Amino acid sequence: MIKVNFISRIPQLIQGLQTEMNYSKVKDNLFQAIKDTHRGILALQSSVESAKINSETPFGPVDGTNRIFNSSQEPAFIVVNGTVKINSTDFYYQNGKVKFLIAPPANAVIKSFYV
Repeated sequence: MIKVNFISRIPQLIQGLQTEMNYSKVKDNLFQAIKDTHRGILALQSSVESAKINSETPFGPVDGTNRIFNSSQEPAFIVVNGTVKINSTDFYYQNGKVKFLIAPPANAVIKSFYV
């Protein structure tokens, strides 16, 4: 999960625009809203750039019947033979185990990805 620490002042600035009749104050509030938006975009950019996507190969027999594999981290998604599998849709993670709803085919190449 990527967390962005940013609290916008735009709602207060817009509310101020609606109540202010002074043009210079309206102009100042618009400028502050634009600056606030810019700060939010920079905070988002910094959070995304600092996020690292890691991967591992879950451990377990890939025999076409096994649905449970060991994994050190909860995957955001898993790729099985080039097909993306989604957490809580195609598999579940619990207590260090990935549990597929449908077993990967025999000799499948499995790679899990997490942040």
